[in-house]
Amino acid sequence: MEGFRIGRVPVTGGDGLPLTYVSRGDAESFCAANGVRLPTEIEWEAAARGGDDRLWPWGDELPDRTRATFGQGIGGPSPPGLHPAGAATCGALDLAGNVYEWTADGSARGGSYLSGPGELRCSARLPVHPAARDPYVGFRVVAVEPHQDFDWVEVPDGDYVIGRDAGESRQRLVDVDAFELSRTPVTNALYERFVAAGGAVAPPHWPAPGDHPVTFVDWHEASAYCAWAGGRLPAETEWEKAARGTDVRAYPWGDEEDESRAVLGAGLRNGSTAPVGSHLDGASPYGLLDMAGNVWEWTSTE
Repeated sequence: MEGFRIGRVPVTGGDGLPLTYVSRGDAESFCAANGVRLPTEIEWEAAARGGDDRLWPWGDELPDRTRATFGQGIGGPSPPGLHPAGAATCGALDLAGNVYEWTADGSARGGSYLSGPGELRCSARLPVHPAARDPYVGFRVVAVEPHQDFDWVEVPDGDYVIGRDAGESRQRLVDVDAFELSRTPVTNALYERFVAAGGAVAPPHWPAPGDHPVTFVDWHEASAYCAWAGGRLPAETEWEKAARGTDVRAYPWGDEEDESRAVLGAGLRNGSTAPVGSHLDGASPYGLLDMAGNVWEWTSTE
């Protein structure tokens, strides 16, 4: 496992207490917006255990009130960092007790202020529904070191019209800050590096051509990949500006329907993805490719 940097304490709210009532998606959205990510279960346990077979982050001694907030029955979390005697060898605090912590794999680790000693053990895990928002579940983050260098395309700031066809009531004017977007969708070859690093399981259709866009990836996996790779998913408004430009065109290349400019129309039974960048004449006004056809693309707007 590669080295990584994990937050010393859980993420806090405005009251200085661990941030709770957050679903796994909420935590991942926070991470994506702040250029960090959730730890994998392997990383979380490595941080808590410190490379040996200790039972709790501080060692094999039973938990007590000097080392963790636990066994309260009622009440709530305590301010992070209140128990320096409970530190792990890496220096991280509150890895046992206080609040359970989301991991990128979906389970929660570490126990909470309601837990007994056994639930505070480094190896203990709690399966939690990803949509659950509980008063005893929070999260901490891992620093992102960019793992991949993309062919970035700069999309300038400014106003543009978002919506369907010209003249429809659903159209509206929005202002988008400048941002960068990868020229093509993420490929199987790029995603394979994320899988090899332990960030996700391999999609069920693998092995697959490396230059084709990766599929069978849900929103959470896509968000986790972006955080690991040093980026984030685009907002829906960003994606549409990148595809449309500012002239309210119907397709990335203009207003004419043209199946020669995109991978489309093959049907579910006989169709398949194509190598990214196969249709250079289907580029958007900024030079982005495959923004029509080939595969649908996740945005940060659920």
